Amino acid sequence: MFWGQLTAGYSRLVTIPTIPFTETSDTYSLARLTSIVVDARYANAVDNDGATQIPPTLQQFAETFQNDLQSTLGIDIPLTSSMTAAPNSIFFTLTNETGFHDAAGRNTSEAYTLTINEDGVEIAGASPLGAWWGSRSLIQAAVVSGHTLPQGSAVDAPGWTTRGIMVCASLAELLPRVVTYFN
Repeated sequence: MFWGQLTAGYSRLVTIPTIPFTETSDTYSLARLTSIVVDARYANAVDNDGATQIPPTLQQFAETFQNDLQSTLGIDIPLTSSMTAAPNSIFFTLTNETGFHDAAGRNTSEAYTLTINEDGVEIAGASPLGAWWGSRSLIQAAVVSGHTLPQGSAVDAPGWTTRGIMVCASLAELLPRVVTYFN
């Protein structure tokens, strides 16, 4: 009884960290996908605002995503270029319609919108790097959900100037000795 109650209301987009997702009423199966489409207007665009010395283009990020989609989810679909999305595609484009800002109110090129509807998926980055982060969220959600995602939309921006995590390398060596000492 409890498990049925738990799963009955579960249909959000699960990512790490979670992203604010406004769900509509249906789901989209990634088995319906037929292509990945890169917006031809922005295929050669790069993120000039980030810290990357030689930033990849939107096309290069989409190529990496195509390989990751195949290796993590077993979805092997062609990558094309067009100014519009194809039916049942993942469409990579750029936008700044939302005025992307981080938690401190600064403009950020690492933000994106993610829209999932009956026609497929659109990832619109503030820059190619923003689209890259959107592709990571899509893959995470697909792995967790078993290839069926809720339809809806999200706007995600980093909380800080640089996305990432910090790992304290000193603890890797210290922790086993501390645990042994207190045992």
